[in-house]
Amino acid sequence: MITDPSIREQAYQYFLEEAPALLETVEAEIFSLQQDQELSQRKLTVNNLMRAVHTLKGGAANVGLETIKTIAHSFEDLLKALYSPDLEIDNSLQSLLFDSYECLRLPLTAEFSQTSIDDQGILEQANSVFVLL
Repeated sequence: MITDPSIREQAYQYFLEEAPALLETVEAEIFSLQQDQELSQRKLTVNNLMRAVHTLKGGAANVGLETIKTIAHSFEDLLKALYSPDLEIDNSLQSLLFDSYECLRLPLTAEFSQTSIDDQGILEQANSVFVLL
């Protein structure tokens, strides 16, 4: 985590500018996952998902946003399973991925609008979704 207050503030502002586009990428890539998608295309989609979530995780960690970092870290770990050619991407899986996205989006949106959320509640919600994946 960045400890110098002026550098942290700059990093925080950059994070707030960058995060909405990364969230859009996550949402779009989840939406683009399809049942009969070729494995090579699926890998590209998962790479894009992983990159966006990883960047959110790192940015959040740098500026001390622990809830976002924790959710992004768990989400990133679960996304690795999507590389498996044996995994069928059906509506149920896609729905769980969108639920995971929502768990990441909520604390980010609260950060953008400078509102508070129940960090423990959102972490519990995320864990209840992640356990199903």
